[in-house]
Amino acid sequence: MKVIIVCNSLDKGGIAKLLAHQARTFASLGADVHMVVLNGKVGAHALDFPLQLHQLDLSDSLAPKPAKIAYALARPAVRGLGNVFAAKHNASRVEKLLRDIDYHPGDDKLFIHGIRTILMLRKLNAPAATWILHYTKSEMLRNVGPLKAAVRKRIVRSSLAGRQLAAVSKAVADDVSRGFNLPRDRFHVIYNGVDVAHILRAAEEPFEHPRPYICSVGRIEAVKGYNYLLEAFASMGAESHDLVLVGGGDELDKLKAQARALGIADRVHFAGQQPNPYKYMKRAELFVMSSLGEGFPMVLLEALACGTPVVATTVGGIPELLENTPDRLAPAADVNRLAEAIQNALKSTTLDRNGASLLDPQFTVESCCRQYLALPSAE
Repeated sequence: MKVIIVCNSLDKGGIAKLLAHQARTFASLGADVHMVVLNGKVGAHALDFPLQLHQLDLSDSLAPKPAKIAYALARPAVRGLGNVFAAKHNASRVEKLLRDIDYHPGDDKLFIHGIRTILMLRKLNAPAATWILHYTKSEMLRNVGPLKAAVRKRIVRSSLAGRQLAAVSKAVADDVSRGFNLPRDRFHVIYNGVDVAHILRAAEEPFEHPRPYICSVGRIEAVKGYNYLLEAFASMGAESHDLVLVGGGDELDKLKAQARALGIADRVHFAGQQPNPYKYMKRAELFVMSSLGEGFPMVLLEALACGTPVVATTVGGIPELLENTPDRLAPAADVNRLAEAIQNALKSTTLDRNGASLLDPQFTVESCCRQYLALPSAE
């Protein structure tokens, strides 16, 4: 059986890492794995397993000339709407690739990941494919104005209508179904999963920090809500703990300035982008996610796999993951509630720490992949 995974990019980010781990797991389960990358970018993810990698470039520069001219003229108006003038061209190139690799809809599995990929391939004739959504409606419409949001909403709905859909959490399925007026029974819910053994091995890499610390890992950008985390940390007056932020991004200088203004610069450590964040997670007293929007974040699964207790905001599917510890949830952008949750968790973390994974087995990558393989090939 072939498993064909289609994504916009494998360059960086949580989805890229997720798909690399899924591809490896599908291969270990005996599948002939094909990874199709639409923008041609592949990052440093270890694709050291049997895999056929197809790097396409569906950028507008390779679209037919009339489409390129139309896009050049209308670009300011259509930016963010997803290759408006090249959808048929994109679909035809992927359909040709599927023929070339001898894809059989009744026997093989075709998974199309992420809203950017879905918009690029919205004209794709692949009735047996599963179209997988990682974000809520608000995340899909983020950073576009009201008019573009209305247009994009129509495009997203038409792209998804009649498809077999999967979502990475119940919250994503409910929100997208409601927000785009799609039948809820078209959605399968399959939670993301992680490779616990791999994470625990990587977490053993030596690392020392002179004081107990709270950790957070992710891109340093506004949607991650780190400004609220800094405010909460400052309000706690927790002199016994440091805060270690692992990641890079556009908001880094702004956060450093905020830490200085709050008088906590000596206790906030910016570790930058790290190839192995697990060694930071493993040794933290607590992992905190302060995001304003998520689907079902891999980084929380990874922290729990390291055996580290977590506090997080009530966005996306996070409450589904932490349903047994509701006291460790706080509303997004609520500094006081976030500080309270962190303080309460710090008082009880000693009861949680025994070095073993805290992750429920349903959130392993093998469980995730087996559920995808069990999906019907067509509906």
